[in-house]
Amino acid sequence: MPAASRSSPLLDSAAFIDDTVASVLSQSGDFEIVYHVQDGGSRDGTLERLEHWQACLENGNFRSCAVGSG
Repeated sequence: MPAASRSSPLLDSAAFIDDTVASVLSQSGDFEIVYHVQDGGSRDGTLERLEHWQACLENGNFRSCAVGSG
């Protein structure tokens, strides 16, 4: 299966990180999504939101996280 690589460089992006992650992960097709997020030292809750997404994905709960994001 081919891979679609996406990257998001971030700094203090808590206000819109949920929409960004949901948008990337909701892409569909005959490919695997490889998503890399690079944070530059956020202090506004961005890392906590990313930890939330990571936990959702590890538990297979993308749909519920996407619905509850934002």
